[in-house]
Amino acid sequence: MILTRFYIIILFILTACNSQNLDSYDGTEIVKIPLAGEINNPNAEISGLDWFKDQLILMPEDPQSFSDNNCFRIGKSDIIKFLDNNISEPITAHSVRINVDFTDYINGIEGFEAIAFSNDTIFAVIEAKENSMMKAWLLRGVINKDMSQINFDPDKIVNIPAPGHLKNFSVETIFINNKNVCCVYEANGRNVNHTPVVYVFSKELDFISTIPFPNIEYRITDATKLINGHLWVTNTYYTGEQHELDIAAENLIPVTTGTPERHVERIIELLVYDDRVEIADNQPFMIKTIPEAVRNWEGLALFDERGFLVVNDKFPKKGGTILAFIKRQIKSDN
Repeated sequence: MILTRFYIIILFILTACNSQNLDSYDGTEIVKIPLAGEINNPNAEISGLDWFKDQLILMPEDPQSFSDNNCFRIGKSDIIKFLDNNISEPITAHSVRINVDFTDYINGIEGFEAIAFSNDTIFAVIEAKENSMMKAWLLRGVINKDMSQINFDPDKIVNIPAPGHLKNFSVETIFINNKNVCCVYEANGRNVNHTPVVYVFSKELDFISTIPFPNIEYRITDATKLINGHLWVTNTYYTGEQHELDIAAENLIPVTTGTPERHVERIIELLVYDDRVEIADNQPFMIKTIPEAVRNWEGLALFDERGFLVVNDKFPKKGGTILAFIKRQIKSDN
């Protein structure tokens, strides 16, 4: 009888712990920011997000076919007015012309995957597939003063020497660290990328070196600007990726398990040093998931100290582009 009770108690504890692991990453709800016009379409497939001054720049994956080779910008003041309940109508995004059609320059091009600004210079990553291998290309341009056009240099395109063996996985994250441009491969789990690295380039796009990056399961899809050595990245998993990613156990809390029935949406804080990148906190910031749809967050930006802005690509397919605010007090060392 005593042993029976003992086993029942142990079973109860294990069940409770397992339930906590499954339920605890429901996380923080998003606040959708309604958009008007051409951008409010899942076919926009927004794949890059960053601030240029007080303008939020949103880059479609394939601007040539979707928007006549335009990306978009939204004023910070409009976002603040909406979040502070001063306006309720959808926000209109303004077009920013892109001067180059990169289908003429990159074989097997699949589209833009990331952007990052350093003053008026924009760095971008384009994904391509050539001979069944994934490739990533780094490019540089300048946005003009009235923000009506981005002028890329088509003669300055360099290959990022990232892995290319995983189908539809490439470099989806770039950030600026002082004088360098840092590129992060999408898949960094222990079973698919044993020794992940950051690919470091100069702002003239000369390759400098690699530095170690931590093993993080699922996908790294974008990063904020670097603030006092702190960087935040979106880390997502959608149902159906289990075999490609070969997910390993992790020591982050809460424990998350991506399965064919359960997807993961979270933000992880990193510490960036000159010679390495480390996980800053083993407690990821969880975004509340919804069971009826997978939201593939492909863009991430800080919103002052109030929290984060995220944007999805074409998933979920129902509805338009989702630009959302996630409340979170942002703190970094001075």
